[in-house]
Amino acid sequence: MKLLLFLVLMISAHAESVFKKSPYLFIGKNQTLYLSFELEKAASLDFEVIENQNNSILKKDKYFKKGFYKYKVGKLQCDKSFALHFNENFQDSFIETYSYPCDKSESAKVLFISDTQYIKGRKKAGIKRHRQLATTVEKHLKNDPVSLILHAGDVVYSGGKENEWQDFFNSAKLYLNHAPIASAVGNHEYRGEVESCFPSNFYYYLRGNEKEKLGNMAVHLPQISFLVFNSNISNLTKDQIKIQENWLKNQLLNAKRNGRKTALISHHTSLSSNFVVFTKEARYIKKSIIPIVEKYQVTPLILAGHVHQYERSQKNNITYINAGSGGGIYNPFLFFNKYSKVLHPFRTTFSYLEINNLGIEVRTFDTKDRYLDHHFINF
Repeated sequence: MKLLLFLVLMISAHAESVFKKSPYLFIGKNQTLYLSFELEKAASLDFEVIENQNNSILKKDKYFKKGFYKYKVGKLQCDKSFALHFNENFQDSFIETYSYPCDKSESAKVLFISDTQYIKGRKKAGIKRHRQLATTVEKHLKNDPVSLILHAGDVVYSGGKENEWQDFFNSAKLYLNHAPIASAVGNHEYRGEVESCFPSNFYYYLRGNEKEKLGNMAVHLPQISFLVFNSNISNLTKDQIKIQENWLKNQLLNAKRNGRKTALISHHTSLSSNFVVFTKEARYIKKSIIPIVEKYQVTPLILAGHVHQYERSQKNNITYINAGSGGGIYNPFLFFNKYSKVLHPFRTTFSYLEINNLGIEVRTFDTKDRYLDHHFINF
């Protein structure tokens, strides 16, 4: 099997104590893979980024000051693979973090989670819930690795508070050691920010160095394109909303021309058994975005969060999956959703998506490792 990308992260066991935020990978605009970490103090570490095909060293550093670091590792391409190497006192550990097949007939696996923020007024309970999720997910990833982790937003409760990002990474490192993350922007990412229209900490930790403020991006695998959409229209200008809608139309049009399938990921959903379907954002998704998606007929799957209850719905040949809370409060179901097929309102969930040229297999579990849902979407 030919791998599209193979990346190994080598971190010294002795060096782990110097990390405030353990090394993690994320995907930014234009298929760019980034490595980030934060050091508690100045450290001497042998650090290399190596392109495996010709064994060339792309980046090399040794002495690091205290602070946060963000490196461009490279582009996600079939013909390139990379190795990342941290070394202290000649002792290393190896973690396989990224690989997926080039051939569309071979399956790529993706993990889907959402809403890893605190519970309002119950910080410790929210941290515990996310830690339970992280622990269970890590066990799965060791035996059933994925190429990518998709997060539908609300990574933290108040995006402007640095301590909440630290709490997130303290737990998330258990699964971020295994695959890069691509996240949508949630409404909580805007809370506590100096500029209400710009979630600066979210961009600092989970985006590259782009000046683009919309938060949308595409992640293209050979098997499918994931279109990450910013549904927080209350925090966007009318011009920004229009720009993003045009971006979505262009992505869907290109996919249709090239015979590709897409999946849409946004924080808010238009289908749910929860009262949030009456919010401004949900109404916008239903009125403005779903008609665009249905027009091009290349999107068999829409992923979302926000509602804090796992639900799978089916409407007009599109499967809608809302993730269960990954840390936030469980919301009650108060509204009848006639399109609902499966509903688990009081569970913390994670879903495996296995995609090839035949379709998408969805397997959903909770933190007690109970099998909650199994569904196949035919292409």
